[in-house]
Amino acid sequence: QQADLIVSSISSPTNIMSGQSVEVEIAINNIGGSDANGFSVQILLSDDTSMSSDDIEMDSFMVEPLPDGDSTTITRTVTITGQQIGTRYWLAVLDTGDDVIEDDETNNLGFVFFF
Repeated sequence: QQADLIVSSISSPTNIMSGQSVEVEIAINNIGGSDANGFSVQILLSDDTSMSSDDIEMDSFMVEPLPDGDSTTITRTVTITGQQIGTRYWLAVLDTGDDVIEDDETNNLGFVFFF
């Protein structure tokens, strides 16, 4: 059995305007049967709940190895760029560099309505 990384939650304030900084909190779990090596994470701003080429990368960073059954919560500060009008979502994409062999490689995306 391999590691299996999932986004268990994403949260941030919702009353934010373009140009402001906001803290985005991402809770990550390893629900697999083995430890996960260190891995990369992207935070994207999107107009829907799917990753696509028109999403805006707001941040990317590395997470330390995560033992099986363990979790971690990461808080990152990002600045809302451009004129963001309409519905927007935060997307968190785990293991963007495919550094972790996982039981399920299709569940590495989490999202939440932002504004």
